[in-house]
Amino acid sequence: MDTKIKNIFKAAQDVSLTEAERAHVLSTLQNFMKEHPSAHPQHSTPSPYTNVSLFLRVRYVVPVTLILSLVLGGGTAFAAEGALPGDTLYPMKIHLNEKVETLLAPTPEARAEVAAAQALRRVSEAETLAAHGRLDATTTEEIRQRFSLKSEELKRQVQKLEDDNDHAGADRVSVHFEQELDTHFNAFVGLDERSATATRPEITTIKDDIQQRIKHVSDERMKARARRIKDVQEKLNAGTDIHTQIRTTSDGEQKGDSVEQNGSDQGRKDGPTPESPEGGQENGPILPLPAQLGL
Repeated sequence: MDTKIKNIFKAAQDVSLTEAERAHVLSTLQNFMKEHPSAHPQHSTPSPYTNVSLFLRVRYVVPVTLILSLVLGGGTAFAAEGALPGDTLYPMKIHLNEKVETLLAPTPEARAEVAAAQALRRVSEAETLAAHGRLDATTTEEIRQRFSLKSEELKRQVQKLEDDNDHAGADRVSVHFEQELDTHFNAFVGLDERSATATRPEITTIKDDIQQRIKHVSDERMKARARRIKDVQEKLNAGTDIHTQIRTTSDGEQKGDSVEQNGSDQGRKDGPTPESPEGGQENGPILPLPAQLGL
């Protein structure tokens, strides 16, 4: 538990928002507070710490809010998880919560899973808005752009897994993403059939984007598998060539040894001839035994 909390603090310290994002988040929080005032408003006296509030607000309020939300399970950041495009807390959801979600991913496969989850979240948001008749042209374009960005991020993360030879991890993430997209596509088909004429173009546009992404993910996965098969085949061919070369060299050496051995055996079998020297002396004609004895 201590290690988990330390990791949360470390990730929170690494969170860096642009000036525009900080201003957007601050404006979002202020609007949320105005729309949800305290049930028992009280008059308060000026705080002696007002002078440092701006410094805290700019650099530390966002990480501290995040930490409290994650550790205690509540707060504005936690409430933003259910926000939809057009809602007050939606900017906090995409600029803060999801950014930290990515930072907390501990492994390359986890980072790919986060990218997939965030892309699917955009589709789910569009599905919810369409079901409630809130999917207009502006929101549709915003969702399409964010869906495309997250899908491309997923593509990069999957490619990193492939480059690290984690082919199983790449397949797991891609297949799951493809299956989830297929589920959402079927949902949009139903929405398209039941929708009013005014919202049908937006629903059709999102549905077509999902269908194209399914095909793209499937094609990329098939290409990756083809590359793996090609690599394995090349390695097998290289191994076969080396084996053939070693066998050819070995056969040649064995053949040379065999010829040399046969020559040696033949020489021992024939022995010295009458005309050949033995012991450094020539042999004369073979005489009968009496002649050899001088008889």
